Amino acid sequence: MFFLVDTKSGKKENMGMIPVSWQCDCEEEEQQCYQGGFPQEDGIIRYGDYVQFRHVQTGRFINTNEGQYDGGSFQQHVYASEAAETTWVVVPPCGSDEKLGYEVGWDDEVLFKPFDFPNHRLHSSPGVESPSSAQQEVSCFAESDENDNWKVVRASDDCCDDFWRVSEQFYLVHVNSGSSLHTHEIEYCGENEVTSFGEWDENSIFVV
Repeated sequence: MFFLVDTKSGKKENMGMIPVSWQCDCEEEEQQCYQGGFPQEDGIIRYGDYVQFRHVQTGRFINTNEGQYDGGSFQQHVYASEAAETTWVVVPPCGSDEKLGYEVGWDDEVLFKPFDFPNHRLHSSPGVESPSSAQQEVSCFAESDENDNWKVVRASDDCCDDFWRVSEQFYLVHVNSGSSLHTHEIEYCGENEVTSFGEWDENSIFVV
């Protein structure tokens, strides 16, 4: 079983088994019987786990909803807000040797699917500008392509080993462009804009 946690009350809600649509992006790939949920007591994040991205500089969380950008890709909007509204599923890329339940290591490639939109993926398209800052747009995309792949890169020397763990700072690097997930005080539609930015700076550092 896996649980969702209310970030204000700390109350856990039992959500059952991982839906098949989240398990991988290849229908032919054998599905693993991994129960998933938030990371285990050892703090290691595994494929199939659930995470919420918190921006270190502002304390805001990376979220998505049904709204769409009014320009650029016209895909589903991604933004940063004070509440953790979106839980993301950590999924192995199609064709990789990784399986549900395997540990995610530094520099491993991952996909992220929003809990409420399991057919979508965190996505960024080189050449498509974000609406407010004209950096690279970040969206949620309902189709699958190479622009869904991200790499987890350590941002601190304080990491205890080669695995991605809860509370350890990281960059989320877009594999196809080399830019990093980024947010700042520039707003779009009343919330902080989320982009993919070519310079890895303090506005590109996150924890889960």
